[in-house]
Amino acid sequence: MSKTTASFSHRLGMYDYSFGNCVREDYIKSLLDTVAKMGLTGLAVYIEDLTMFVRPSIFKGSIDLAGWRRLDAYACGKGLLLLPLLNLYGHAQQTLAHAEFADLGDDEAAHTFDYGNPGTKALVEQTLDVALEVFSSPFIHIGFDETWGMGHKSERTTGQPVDVPSVFTTHLVWVS
Repeated sequence: MSKTTASFSHRLGMYDYSFGNCVREDYIKSLLDTVAKMGLTGLAVYIEDLTMFVRPSIFKGSIDLAGWRRLDAYACGKGLLLLPLLNLYGHAQQTLAHAEFADLGDDEAAHTFDYGNPGTKALVEQTLDVALEVFSSPFIHIGFDETWGMGHKSERTTGQPVDVPSVFTTHLVWVS
């Protein structure tokens, strides 16, 4: 790469809030301050437990939805983008660990959501609706990381192999 700065329209730092139980708003504000000083255009925040969006009363994280709204306003005040990185397929362990959502898993290890289950689509729709209210970003990262169990429940139920690329593409088109 040359010594000149690449001309990307967005250059974001990233923070992993996947377990979310030890970070406070002031820390995220300090990250936003640092991002601004670095000349980046925003901060991407990785959020793994979707219960924050759909069942705030069972979410164990340290920043609630009102806190994320305040942080989004803080970022906007600095001319920064606060981008939510959501996992709407893989990395589902934290959400599926809650009894209310345990039946939405596609594999025995609870890595992926079962998109053959109408409850999964309802969970994702509600998550997206709330995330779009909380974050002013024109972008949401929908996350397809660690989707190892994709289609496993269907294979166990029907005895037929699953066309994984088709399942993956169908989900991607539906979410987007």
